[in-house]
Amino acid sequence: MNEKILGAILAALCFGAPSFIATPAFAKDVSRIPQKQKLDSYVNDLQTNRDPNIRARAASYLGVLKDPEALPALHQSLISDVDEQVRMNTANAIARINQKSSAKKLLQAIRPNRSKTDVQIAIIRALGNMPDHSREYLSVITNFLRSPNPYIREAVVEALWKIRDPRSVRVMNLLVEREKELVVRLSLMKYIADFKSPASIPLLKKVAASSKEHLDVRSLARDAIDKLEAMGLE
Repeated sequence: MNEKILGAILAALCFGAPSFIATPAFAKDVSRIPQKQKLDSYVNDLQTNRDPNIRARAASYLGVLKDPEALPALHQSLISDVDEQVRMNTANAIARINQKSSAKKLLQAIRPNRSKTDVQIAIIRALGNMPDHSREYLSVITNFLRSPNPYIREAVVEALWKIRDPRSVRVMNLLVEREKELVVRLSLMKYIADFKSPASIPLLKKVAASSKEHLDVRSLARDAIDKLEAMGLE
């Protein structure tokens, strides 16, 4: 393929073009670009491009490629890029590549991102999206429920639901009793039935009957009760 055409294709993929139309011929040319060439191009953009939008896009494309060779660059970007969106896209890309070594790297990246709530949430969600590799770090992930930020706690609840480890049942039931923030309680009611715990039913009945609870929380609690009872649990 002509080098100029190849360069244009890669530029369109990485940078986007306002008036660009992806014709069948273009798609055919893209499919011919070697995986290694795409990988090198996106890694180079992630590491060297001054435009954060291009770096963020490059991180996303690396996730689409799902090539483990991109992980060293992505792991580094997650703790060193100056732009939060780049770090968030990087966390998502790491989860899509889904390698065992990345679970520990994601957890280690929480501290360097301690002042970046959205990035921390992206990291926790990434851990939830690779449950087979995150399960061994369940106790560490659960510890983030101590965060004073309700949105981080909400992300942890969602991650525990995705990991779906029986050890989380007790934690989820305790949260039903103790968690006060609406955003977290809504997620709890939405996910708790999937843990299939009979011990959840009396807690949910108490929530559903409480006039102090938000209407949406009470409604979700009733839905969870119905779901558990439909499983034959009581």
